Amino acid sequence: MATPYEKIYDRFSQKITDFNLVEVDDNSLDKMLLGWLNSSIVNMRKREHNLSLRDDEEQEFQEDLSDLEIELLALGMKLAWIDQYLNSTELVLQFIGGKEEKYYILFFFFSELRELRKDTLREMNSLHNYDTYANNSYFNIN
Repeated sequence: MATPYEKIYDRFSQKITDFNLVEVDDNSLDKMLLGWLNSSIVNMRKREHNLSLRDDEEQEFQEDLSDLEIELLALGMKLAWIDQYLNSTELVLQFIGGKEEKYYILFFFFSELRELRKDTLREMNSLHNYDTYANNSYFNIN
């Protein structure tokens, strides 16, 4: 059984609010989503299923991914999405110069993005750790 990318994209879209994405054409949005998904896959620790078994043309993983794997991929996509904003030239250019109020607003926004990234990474690591301990026979007391 396969897992369509759309399942991960749906989970990801529930984790963010980005009204700018509505304005992006479907082809560009597909490329963006696939890029964020690929970044997420690269950053995943070893999982139950082999995430390299996928078909980007059909937009699906060849295996039936667990809910935990889908959640971790969605969180990884969120990290990639946040990184895009943190590394944005546009944001950096707005930081340089301008009125003092504008600087403080942008500084606050930048700080909030960094905190959101830390929280998302912490959530991903917690899920990874929980899964590792829960499924390790050494820690399983029966």
